[in-house]
Amino acid sequence: MTSNKAKEIERLVEKSGIVDSVGYEWRCLDVTDMLVKQIKEFRPISMVIGQCFCPFWFPKGHWWLYKEKSGDQVLEQSTHVFDPIRFLTGGPTRICTEVDNIFVKRAVPDMTSEDQLDCDAQVQVR
Repeated sequence: MTSNKAKEIERLVEKSGIVDSVGYEWRCLDVTDMLVKQIKEFRPISMVIGQCFCPFWFPKGHWWLYKEKSGDQVLEQSTHVFDPIRFLTGGPTRICTEVDNIFVKRAVPDMTSEDQLDCDAQVQVR
């Protein structure tokens, strides 16, 4: 949940020789292939909007709903929205994020993932 912890895990993985990965399954959807064709035909891209709506059918106490366990949804879930954007566009130059938990908090009032809005995130494109 911190960059120091991520670097520590990276060192341990490299030292162990095991294979480590994140499953970005949205790259494998048939709609992604369709988008690649559309993007090639209609470039340039000026704006991309990515959304994730989760119905939260998780059982009470599920780690995903609690910031202290998941790192919050901008860290945990939005990476799966950012990945196809990077994959399809080569990478954004600016990202605006918004997380709204109004529906989830009705179902799980003790959840600790918080509402967030950040439109100042500048991204270095590699």
